Amino acid sequence: MAIQVHYECQISMVAMSNSKVYPSSSLPLDMGQFNAITQGKSTFQDELLNLFFCNTTECISLMERNCSGNSNEKWRPAAEELKNISNSIGATELSKVCSIAERMGPSSEEEKHKMVASLKIHLQRLRAFVRNTRY
Repeated sequence: MAIQVHYECQISMVAMSNSKVYPSSSLPLDMGQFNAITQGKSTFQDELLNLFFCNTTECISLMERNCSGNSNEKWRPAAEELKNISNSIGATELSKVCSIAERMGPSSEEEKHKMVASLKIHLQRLRAFVRNTRY
């Protein structure tokens, strides 16, 4: 699945109420892993995070558009890609939730919408962490 990446990506996240959020006890971003892959270079970190947030938004949008029916044709690849890109930068909590989404199979439309809401909340949490932390 190819995802087009846009550097000029404006994303507005709306807080989701009444949605299931899987518990999280660790930081949204493993700073050791993130600093290791970026060699601590802030310009590269900023660029990587821009790409990451654009890609994750595209994956979640694709998943959201494919909640209905029992088809897993587009849902699973989008969840897998989201899991992999999250894991690659050290967003392990988001990656864990994506792993659950990837295995949802022919879950109900309602359950898939709850998962999308949970993914959005985890992504929003990661954004807030990045915004408030100078990595």
